[in-house]
Parts: sequence; C-alpha cells; structure tokens
Amino acid sequence: SATSPVVSSKKKQRKLKVAGHTQPGKLAKAILNEERQWLGVVLEVNPDDEEAMFIAMLSLCELRDLAAEDPFVCVPRWPAAHGGGRVYLHTFREGTSRRYEEHGQRKRRASSENSETKT
Repeated sequence: SATSPVVSSKKKQRKLKVAGHTQPGKLAKAILNEERQWLGVVLEVNPDDEEAMFIAMLSLCELRDLAAEDPFVCVPRWPAAHGGGRVYLHTFREGTSRRYEEHGQRKRRASSENSETKT
C-alpha cells in the first residue's frame, strides 16, 4: 500500500460539510483523497439533521471497505454537547499521529543542527 507523504504542520486538514443530500460513496472517496493529501480530514455535521448524521456514518462504513488495508480512525468532537452547534468527526489513518511525531522530530533535529553550526 502507498504511504501518504508527510506534510508541513502549516497545512491544515480540510473540513467537509455533510448534508442530507450528500452521497455516502462519494463522501468516502473524498475522505480517502483528502487524507492522502492532508493526513486527515474533518467532517462537519449538524447533529439536528438526522439524515446528515446517518450519511456521515454510512460514508465511514464505506471508507472501511475502500481502505481495508489501512485502518482509519474517527474521533468525534462535539463542542456544544447540549446546545446544538456542529459535530466534528476527525478522520485519519491509524499511523498518522506517528507520522506527525516523526516529522516534528526531524524538524527539531534539523533546527538544532543549524543552531550548532552557527555557533
């Protein structure tokens, strides 16, 4: 399986808004493509829209089938639990946090090597 490139920490994961008319299969493919480019994606869903919540769940099920060799993780975040607002579903491959950590270690090492050569 192809690995995703490590990207700069300046790049932010994109938000994909899920509505009642969204097609789950297309959303699953969009999640897969965004993850490859940005190391993850955030689904933004209105919790009061039951159809949109159902479509988000269906797309995550389809994602599981599309990317069976690379398990995905979905972490829900519900900032206003009882006051409505939006639900954010952070979706990324299982090893993504490790790739971020390795990228950060390489940047720190390069930075310390640069500061040592300047002194």
